[in-house]
Amino acid sequence: MGQTLFSDKAHISMVRHSEVHRRWKALAFLAVLVASGPCVYAQSGVVKFTEAFRIGDEAAGDSVLLDRVFTMAVDSREQLYLTDFGFKGIRMFSKDGVLIGEIGRVGRGPGEFAGPPSVYIGPGDSLYAWDRQTTRLSIFTPQGQSLITSVTVRHSEFDALRPLAFLGATNRGLLMEFSSFYPPGSGESGEMAHLVQLVYWSGTTATDTIAHLPSPDYVIFEMESASGVRFLPYAAHPHFEFSADQVLYYGMGDAIDITGMPLNGGKRHRISLPHRPVFLAPAERLASVAGVRLNDLRKKLLANIPAHKPAFSKLLLDDAGHLWIRLSRPESEQTTMWLVLDNTGVEVARANVPKGMRLLAVHGSRAYGELTDEDTKVPVAVAWEISF
Repeated sequence: MGQTLFSDKAHISMVRHSEVHRRWKALAFLAVLVASGPCVYAQSGVVKFTEAFRIGDEAAGDSVLLDRVFTMAVDSREQLYLTDFGFKGIRMFSKDGVLIGEIGRVGRGPGEFAGPPSVYIGPGDSLYAWDRQTTRLSIFTPQGQSLITSVTVRHSEFDALRPLAFLGATNRGLLMEFSSFYPPGSGESGEMAHLVQLVYWSGTTATDTIAHLPSPDYVIFEMESASGVRFLPYAAHPHFEFSADQVLYYGMGDAIDITGMPLNGGKRHRISLPHRPVFLAPAERLASVAGVRLNDLRKKLLANIPAHKPAFSKLLLDDAGHLWIRLSRPESEQTTMWLVLDNTGVEVARANVPKGMRLLAVHGSRAYGELTDEDTKVPVAVAWEISF
C-alpha cells in the first residue's frame, strides 16, 4: 500500500474499522482457544520442493536479469508468464525456463503498459494483463499472444471507488476488486473498504456488490493543501482470490476465516481454522516505522500497531482446487509455514518455506516464485517440482 507523508503540522487521526466487532471476535476466539487447548493441526503431508529451473541468475550466465518479481501465471502447457519491476511488459518462458517471447511495451495505448502489469490465465489459456496505472485490462490470444481487446475500468467519483485488481473472467463479465478511497480535504473519518463487483465488457460496473471486506487500519493526514492515509504496519489486509471453477474466496488476514462463494449458483461455505497468535517483537515494531520521518506520525503508529501479527498474509489458489495460506512467522523462526487446504478446509499438506523464498503461483506439479540472496539481495525467479 502506498503512503503519503506531510509536515509535522499535519493533523493526524486514527481510524479503526469495526472496533467493537473486532473486540467481540477476539474474545470469542480466546474462548475457543481456552476451551480447546493448544492448537494442533491435523496430520497431513509435507510439501517437498525440488528446483526445476531458475531465471535471472547472472552468476550462471543468464542473459535475462530481473528486478523484484511482480506476478507470475502458468498456462495449461506449463508456459510461464512473468512480470517484474524492471520491465514494463510480460516475458514468456517455456516449461524449461527458456525465454520464448515478450509481450507489450511501454506506453498508454492498446497492448501497452504504463507499469508492470499483473498477469492471469483465463479460460482457454487466454492471457489477461491488468495495468493498475491506466486501469486497463488487456486480453491476448492463447496462441501468438496477439491483443484481442482491452477494457478500461473507470473509477467512480460518486461512489469514491477505484479499481484495484482484476480477479478473473466470468461468463457475465470481469470480476474486479475496488477500494474506496479517502476523499481529500473532506475531513471525514468513515470506514474505507474493499469491494468485489462485476464489470461488463463495455467497462461499466454493475451496481451490486458481490463481496465486501474492510480496509486495513490506517492513519489519516489532514492539511489545508493536501491529505492522505498511512496504513498501519502489520495491520490485517483483505484477501480476494478467484478459482478456475468460478469460486470467489475472501477473508481478512486477522483470522483463518475464509468464505467461498460460487458464482455459478452453488452454496456459499466457510473455511475456518484456529491459529496461535504470533506476537510482534519489539524490534519488529521499531523496524516497521524506521523509515517514517515525522516524529508525531511515528509515535502515533507505534501506539496503534497491533500486538499480534495477522493470522495469515497471503492466499493462493492452485489449479487443483487447493488453498495455499501463508501464516505469519515469529521473529525467531527461519522458515514460514504455508497450509495447503482442500476446498472444504481440510488440511492436506503444509510447507516450511525458508526466508528469502516467496511463492507466487502453484500450477500442476510445480510451484513458482522468487528467491532472494540475503547477501547480494539479487532476486531470481524459480520453478520447483513439488510433491506432498
